[in-house]
Amino acid sequence: MFFVGFKEVVPKMDKNINKLEKLNRTKSYQDNQLISAVAQMETLPQKLFEIAVGAINPTGDANENRIVEIRRSLVESFLPKTGEIKNYQLEEVMRKLVKESVFSFETYTPTGRKKSITIAPISYIEVEENGDFIKLEFTDKILPLLTDLKRDYTRLNVQDIGNLSNTSNISIYKFLMKSYNKYENYKNKGSRTRGQLKEILNPEIYLDDLKRLTNTLGMYAKFSDFERRVLATAVDDINRSTNLDITYTKERIGRRIGKIVFHIRDKANLEINDLQNSGDDPKEITSRQEFAILFGSQILPFEMTQNEDALFELVPVLNRYKAFIEKYDALELTTHLMYVKKHMSGNPKNLNNYLITALQNYEQMITGNNQVRNQSQRKTTKRRLIQKETLPNWAKEGYVVPQMSKEESEALVRKEKELKEKLARFSVTNKLKKGEPLSEREIADIKKYGFDVDELVKEK
Repeated sequence: MFFVGFKEVVPKMDKNINKLEKLNRTKSYQDNQLISAVAQMETLPQKLFEIAVGAINPTGDANENRIVEIRRSLVESFLPKTGEIKNYQLEEVMRKLVKESVFSFETYTPTGRKKSITIAPISYIEVEENGDFIKLEFTDKILPLLTDLKRDYTRLNVQDIGNLSNTSNISIYKFLMKSYNKYENYKNKGSRTRGQLKEILNPEIYLDDLKRLTNTLGMYAKFSDFERRVLATAVDDINRSTNLDITYTKERIGRRIGKIVFHIRDKANLEINDLQNSGDDPKEITSRQEFAILFGSQILPFEMTQNEDALFELVPVLNRYKAFIEKYDALELTTHLMYVKKHMSGNPKNLNNYLITALQNYEQMITGNNQVRNQSQRKTTKRRLIQKETLPNWAKEGYVVPQMSKEESEALVRKEKELKEKLARFSVTNKLKKGEPLSEREIADIKKYGFDVDELVKEK
């Protein structure tokens, strides 16, 4: 057994210790003060800490979560070496996490005075030789930031953190996830306007604060160097390793770049992307073809068309209508909305969700993906799909038949005559050999092509 820690006495281990055996979908919860803190530690010790936080039960108290166990193979999967070298690396990571790693952040006293706080996150780590688990004990000072989450906190995906390549990238990812969590919280509560939600998804940070967050203050005097070595690298890593899709813009303060504005999208959340892609002028919405069709169907309450926030909330619906028109046509959408209006009973609690669900059901029906539709629906689907097929060029209005030369025309006539003669010969011969009576057409072919009936009968 080997261990590292501030204590001489091995802490007494509780029987009910929280264990983390795999990272799949594991979440960690951290106070926003810790999210904004500077991680003064190397990458692997920070990953070990973040994994350990994933073992905490967020609904438990500090004492229940003081000690956690992590499956050793999880930690070793982030180490670059194998065999004995990996064992040495694990010892080094554990030692550095206990003795050389701290979080630093600033806060304010009740009287408004700024104060700086530095916290060591882990006081003790233990692992047995060839043991399956690593035991870690959190310090008294860090525990309230991981368990007392009545204040603002951020939910993180531990696997995403494990995939990121360095401490700076992890810090920027956590900063962005703080805004992402705020968006989800306020969106679910319905306590923010559309403009406020969009502002949350586009967090800005002063360049000096970003350098402090990434522990690069005093480095990279030229912004181009900071952008190339820290900022752009972090954004690429986050986009490649997590579900976020991040871009950023640079803003000047005076003559130099002084502020960065991040733009958060989610590869799996269309609602966020619709909000980010929407403009800020309501006229852009009311001038859209999809809005005109929806408005003409008389589904929208009049007061909704006069409310800017309500109009912008329609954008996800209109974007789906646009995709539907591109796939089918505007007439098909009009038909659908007239049907929806006719069969609506009362006012749906959430009109936007109602319209999106109705469109999804309708599209499933007309594309044949609904397995429970009845026979009459299948006939309707077939008829509609046939109507939507693209006409071949020769059937389109204005199509010009290509003209052949005289030689090509004569050759085609000869080929056609030869083919007809072969078909006629085959048909007559087949009938004669079977002793079946010839049709008038076959008798005419004998005369036309001068067939010798006796020879045809003898043919093999």
